[in-house]
Amino acid sequence: MELCLTDELKVFHQKLSNVGFEITLYSQLYVTVKSTQTLNEFNPLFFGVVQKNMYVSICLELAKLLDPPGKGSNKNFSVGRLIASFNLSGDTEIKELLDASNELYKSSIKKFRDQVLAHNDYDLAMKRKILSTNGNITDLKSLGDNLYKLYSLVRFKSGKDSAKCPAELVVRCQEN
Repeated sequence: MELCLTDELKVFHQKLSNVGFEITLYSQLYVTVKSTQTLNEFNPLFFGVVQKNMYVSICLELAKLLDPPGKGSNKNFSVGRLIASFNLSGDTEIKELLDASNELYKSSIKKFRDQVLAHNDYDLAMKRKILSTNGNITDLKSLGDNLYKLYSLVRFKSGKDSAKCPAELVVRCQEN
């Protein structure tokens, strides 16, 4: 069992690192005025497609990491599963951060996930309605940071680390 849980931590860390890299790269390419101007001067159509695909990829990865743990043989590899695997579901600090993460997810990208990524919502496709919110990169950074804090808390509270890690997952970019 110990080897399996250690493997889960390694895989979860790798998934977090990958989405953190994507958020950082997206921010460097599309958040600063200077980089956006440069991309638009070079090839706005190409970099517009890349921007959309990066955003979709980030939203999808964050949504998967926030999936419920699943039941029986239908398991999801998510932060909820990681928390349950280490028997930390009752931990107040973890529960509060997980609840805050889920609320941010619901208020930012859940509609986008439900109506665009996971399903082809009829009224949205037929342009009979507009998606009221689909989150912004600041929300995605916050979700990534929260997931990293949860991962760090699981490591600390399970005895894998001797101290809490205060670091953020995502490298911040200054907006110009």
